[in-house]
Amino acid sequence: MFRVAEKPLLQKYFPGGFRLLNVLDLQNAPLNVFPVEVVNLFFLKYLSLKGTKVKTIPRFIGKLQNLETLDLKHSLVTELPVEILKLQHLRHLLVYRYEFVPYGDFHSKYGFKVLAKIGVLTSLQKLSFIKANEDGGAILRELGKLVQLRRLGIVQMRKQDGKTLCSSIEKLTKLCTLSITSREEDEIIDLQHLSSPPLLLQRLYLRGRLETLPHWIPSLHSLVRGAGGSNAFCKKLSIQRCKSLEKVPSGIEHLMKLKVLEFFDMPETFIKTVLPHEKDNDYWKVAHIPEVYFTYWKECGWEVYPLEGLSEGENFPHDQPSSVMKSHELETRWK
Repeated sequence: MFRVAEKPLLQKYFPGGFRLLNVLDLQNAPLNVFPVEVVNLFFLKYLSLKGTKVKTIPRFIGKLQNLETLDLKHSLVTELPVEILKLQHLRHLLVYRYEFVPYGDFHSKYGFKVLAKIGVLTSLQKLSFIKANEDGGAILRELGKLVQLRRLGIVQMRKQDGKTLCSSIEKLTKLCTLSITSREEDEIIDLQHLSSPPLLLQRLYLRGRLETLPHWIPSLHSLVRGAGGSNAFCKKLSIQRCKSLEKVPSGIEHLMKLKVLEFFDMPETFIKTVLPHEKDNDYWKVAHIPEVYFTYWKECGWEVYPLEGLSEGENFPHDQPSSVMKSHELETRWK
């Protein structure tokens, strides 16, 4: 519904009816409530209310028996009715929003309260972001039934739920993307109980505290983004706000496929350990990486310092950076 300034009345735009409609994209439409007319679209496979101000999903959503994708990203929905469990063809269930701030606050990502019996939706391929700490771990056990999952996003993860989650992840052999955010910034993400990780995993995002890098990462030969181990084919690695990190993590020197290494908001004492002209430096660990950046948020935007510039004698971080990027520009480099 492009450039619709007022509430989109579907009957007004489709006076002849549209009962055979398969796809309805209402992204960014000026909607405050779920459009009741949708109840008649029995053949609907794709429904997007992305970017609207819709807060609740009505119980009649269960009548859309052919629905495969429900996209509620960046809406105000935080819960779903139990009738969602009737949608046995549902493949993509996306319910989350971000609070966009200049420098990402730890609690800037909001997920939804998942239904207790989510495991009955065995066709699900994409599920994000679910709240993990609602019921003592039962939800995380249910995830093990969703064996078709390719993308899984979890927020508010607790340390004590790590073992349960690992047990479920071992059953998700088709998983390609896994994103986990802990309940609090200092809450430990415990994934050490995972003995057999999904070997197709390409993207791994861990937001929280890690006591150590998960031991199973070196076995992820398909990994292209996230953390990396001695044998992983990681191409891009970002390390953000690790205030206690004193040296470049061991193992990075073995990531021969690594193309981009980015350090966000790291202490100056850490940065100095990477510079080649400093005593006992770790430059040798990153010398093979084509692009190494140090990035900081300042009032005017993201300041990006490439390593080669600092190696030539720049007085980091007081000299002018080589580039200043706006947040939306830098975001494309994270993708």
